[in-house]
Amino acid sequence: TEGRAVRARRPWLAIVSTAVAAVLLVAALAEMQGWRQRPTVESQPSLDAAFASAVDSARSYEDESRRLLNELEMQRAMMGPATAASFDGDLAIIDKSIAEQKAALARDPHNLALQRLLAASYKQKVELLERANNAG
Repeated sequence: TEGRAVRARRPWLAIVSTAVAAVLLVAALAEMQGWRQRPTVESQPSLDAAFASAVDSARSYEDESRRLLNELEMQRAMMGPATAASFDGDLAIIDKSIAEQKAALARDPHNLALQRLLAASYKQKVELLERANNAG
């Protein structure tokens, strides 16, 4: 029953991971082709505010995920092997996505779409960690 419950929760992760990969691919292609609209002088202040907001969100979610991961480490011994393996797999997918987004941001540090995507990935990680903490 534990294995079925784990498999029943995993389809959302596959869908979200596919969507994240698709967005990263589109962003990379747009960057390579120069398809992104460059901001005009009038839109720069709002773009700066949006970028700062996305950076703050990513930092906040990153800090929260670190805190939740520390809490979860104390509860891991009580997890069943199948649950722990499923959680580790899900976490690895999210962490890989975050690493890829950070690498993309290193190449294009002012890309608002990538920064928002990074914040969304950290939010996804926080949600996974909260579910794992609440389950234990």
